[in-house]
Amino acid sequence: MRFISRLTAALTAAAMLAGFCSCGGKKKEGEEHHHHNLVEDNMGDDVNVSQDDLPFGALESILGTDAVPIEICYDTRYITEDEAAKISKYFSALNNKDTELFNSVVYEPYLSKLIENADCTSVDDYIATQYTTLTQQLGDGFVFDYIYFEEALLQGQYDFTDFDTVILNNDPTVQITDRKLLTAVVEYKNNVDGDSHVKNINVCLYTINGQSYIVR
Repeated sequence: MRFISRLTAALTAAAMLAGFCSCGGKKKEGEEHHHHNLVEDNMGDDVNVSQDDLPFGALESILGTDAVPIEICYDTRYITEDEAAKISKYFSALNNKDTELFNSVVYEPYLSKLIENADCTSVDDYIATQYTTLTQQLGDGFVFDYIYFEEALLQGQYDFTDFDTVILNNDPTVQITDRKLLTAVVEYKNNVDGDSHVKNINVCLYTINGQSYIVR
């Protein structure tokens, strides 16, 4: 099945919409992903579309399982390859209760605050708590197998004050150069029915001292 991402820019003609291939649900058997899509060649030479006018997900790139633990599709205008890789690792770490992998992508000072707020005693304890919560929501034996994105809220589109406060209270000297809140659509199966399901999960990323991190 293919799920359609939320549009973030209005297109001037409905006919143009058919010319775009957006990041969506995992391909059906025999269906091909189109990685670097813009506008179909048959739209005509007189059509000139700005990247800013394309719907969210139109500039699609995919990292496969040869590069990351979980295949992930992302719009390169909003999400870098490094960020996409870290999000894939983040969900894999939660799925497999992999503390080492989790620590490699999450900003440690913010993680310490999350552990404290969850009344946990360690990263292992926190991940186990998150896994239990996900099992209650997704079903026993859930396995994430594909990720794409429905929305990206950037600086100026969302209030990141609470995140900033935790980070800067820990170290006022850090340089924050980017903030974004992403709505990830995660496809998964479980042991309950074996069918494919989807779950929207928000992921917040910060660029701190030149490195991207997940803070939630």
